[in-house]
Amino acid sequence: MRIFLYGTSAFAHWLTTPAVPRAEDLVGVKALIDCRPTAEAVTYLHTHYPALPLPLHFTVDKRVGRTPLHAVAHLNTFPLAGKPFVRIGNGVHAASPELCFVQMARELPFPELVKVGSALCGSYRIDARRRNQLADRPPLTTRAKIERFLERNPGITGAKQARRAVKLLAEKTASPPEAFLAVLLGADHRYGGFHLPDLEVNRRMTPGSKAQAIASQGSITPDLVHRATKLAIEYDSNSEHLTPRQIAKDARRRLALEAQGYKVITVTARQLGNRFDMQRIATEVARHLGRELRPQGKNFPQRQAELFQAGWSLSAYLNPCWLTGQEIISSAAGLPQS
Repeated sequence: MRIFLYGTSAFAHWLTTPAVPRAEDLVGVKALIDCRPTAEAVTYLHTHYPALPLPLHFTVDKRVGRTPLHAVAHLNTFPLAGKPFVRIGNGVHAASPELCFVQMARELPFPELVKVGSALCGSYRIDARRRNQLADRPPLTTRAKIERFLERNPGITGAKQARRAVKLLAEKTASPPEAFLAVLLGADHRYGGFHLPDLEVNRRMTPGSKAQAIASQGSITPDLVHRATKLAIEYDSNSEHLTPRQIAKDARRRLALEAQGYKVITVTARQLGNRFDMQRIATEVARHLGRELRPQGKNFPQRQAELFQAGWSLSAYLNPCWLTGQEIISSAAGLPQS
């Protein structure tokens, strides 16, 4: 068996795997030759990669006739440069995070693409076994890596949309809501953002001894920070999904920031999902930065509505049974039996 995951299926893998791509696992486009999705491959993936939703999407090098149930074949005719695929298992490959992003640029609305790209550049993965369904992981890629991929493959379908979106991607965020917050506050007005400049994401800082004592650690890392004006913006996640230890750690970090002379603005999940609440918070941020918040362009309300419609949830890209911890049974899903 030799198969290549495409687009949304590759993204589901990257969204959940603890592993980051290794140089020794990269393969070139020639490895695609004569690869076809089979019923056995579909069943294998559904069993061994349960986070992947159905249907499963595959890259092929030639047109195929009838595909197995729950399989969708995507023809690649572009002479991809470099090694754009990653070996993720025995005979199983996936589009690299950079190629995956471009593939999804062919079909996703712009705000949704920004959300997906920010997840690929984030410092987290989805783990259904955890209370808040998040675990730490180094970023899979960066804006710079995606831009280099586009430079090497300038004519690939989806490149135009990907080039627009890559400039907005939030890097190194620790959760999907943090990524949405960073994009919403920082993106240009023409994309529905509030265009507040120089907000750094998860910037590690070494505070004074008093703040270190409060934080019980030698450094503090605000969700968003504007160091020049000593402003920190913290996302207050739903405490129902956090352990008491995490809640206490967040509270200590905010107190440590205040002891260091920072103004701390806290954004709750409820506020983050409300355009009018976020307008008020953005106005407060702009005032602290010495700016006037005056979104420009007649399309701004529509673009911001589209941004909020996309939101931050990534659950649509994952198998709902896996997310909720339900047992996945191939026969119940109508899968072909190997």
